[in-house]
Amino acid sequence: MQIPLRSICTGYLRRSASINDMIEYLENKKIRWIVCPLLFFLSIVILILAPRIMGLVIFTFTVLMYISYFLHRKSSLIIIPWILFLICIAMPFDISLRNLPGPPRVVKYIVGYPSNQGFEMIQKGEAISGGCISMGYDPIWVLVW
Repeated sequence: MQIPLRSICTGYLRRSASINDMIEYLENKKIRWIVCPLLFFLSIVILILAPRIMGLVIFTFTVLMYISYFLHRKSSLIIIPWILFLICIAMPFDISLRNLPGPPRVVKYIVGYPSNQGFEMIQKGEAISGGCISMGYDPIWVLVW
């Protein structure tokens, strides 16, 4: 038994509601004008709290998908890039724009005041210092050039 879209819009979801009805609800024009800006501003807040180069690249791709979502009206154009954005922000790996001598490689990212061992790693080029203040979502490993 299919539940009409009207009951979904009023919030009375039952177990028999199909996925197609929910996708149809997300495709609604009013919802589109609410969900897209909400996800966009939520993404900006997440990017400010966890500044990452990879997150910025995927965020740019996500913004392009938001624009195409308004043109093509496919909810997968919003959901998939936004999930990729969240995965990039949550990963313990990022790309650094700092230049270290030698070939590109992955090094440890040290936040806070380094110990003696940390200073040695930084001098050898095995780690980079991320500064004194931790944002809470700092990467553990960083690709340096």
